[in-house]
Amino acid sequence: MRNPQARKLCASFIITTGIISTSAQAYAADDMNADAFIIAATDSTSGVLINSVVERLTSAPYDGRPLNPQTIIVSSNDDLINLINDGVADLVISDSRVAIKAMIRNPKTPALKATLPSTDLAAVVFAVRDESPIQSMADLTVRKLAFEGVWNRSGYFGPMTHLLREGHPLQYLDTVRADASPDNINFVFAGDEVNMVAWLNRGLIDALAYNRTDWENEEETPQHIRDTFRLILDEDIRMDQYLTLVSRGAVLRQTVIQEALFADRNGVVPFRTLLPSDEQDIDFLIDTFAKTENNYLAHE
Repeated sequence: MRNPQARKLCASFIITTGIISTSAQAYAADDMNADAFIIAATDSTSGVLINSVVERLTSAPYDGRPLNPQTIIVSSNDDLINLINDGVADLVISDSRVAIKAMIRNPKTPALKATLPSTDLAAVVFAVRDESPIQSMADLTVRKLAFEGVWNRSGYFGPMTHLLREGHPLQYLDTVRADASPDNINFVFAGDEVNMVAWLNRGLIDALAYNRTDWENEEETPQHIRDTFRLILDEDIRMDQYLTLVSRGAVLRQTVIQEALFADRNGVVPFRTLLPSDEQDIDFLIDTFAKTENNYLAHE
């Protein structure tokens, strides 16, 4: 039974068919059809992806009845987290941050990953001091790399996604002065861009990962600062979308949902379950969050 005290999210609306509409409607959890299967996503999520999920689940039987999917669109990832915490959502379509928060809240939460081509990109740059001997990402082994914050999209999740996909060995450091591992790229969290720039100028770190928009913004990163640094990577990183089962009974529903989402239809299988490498990457991100939860800033 869903929490009847779940707070209203006035910026959201309910979709009861597979077609995305734009008429806003406030809701409360007790306004929902009790038998409905609630799919939640943000307004930046691909409508094609949402409609594909809804269409495939519409006819999926569960416990002798159709799943009866309804979709809630909200304006932010924070709202998605509220839907999870309030017990409103059954399936969340999100980027990795929300999926990981859901799995931290309930480690047994199964996650299903969409393989539709993602248009969600994180604009990322990696920078070193201009006089640094580092010429490429491969040269970062044994070096220290700073990210902004553990939940920052382009300042952590984007560049970390790139590092994980490329198979770079990684080691978390709890402070910027901790000894670096000789076999890994050693990373630390600075908390903000000011710390990262200061640490790089002072030689406390060897490289930083940055949001390209902030890098190119004169107010955020003045030209005289950029002139002392050199980019070793400037790339748009594809941020995969995750389908995450979050409600009670999710494990029982997993088989039926997998059959509906991953069935071959006319030679097209748009979704897949997580590969072992995906699971390893998620475990790595969850483990890093656990290590930083009580030490959010990497103090000197």
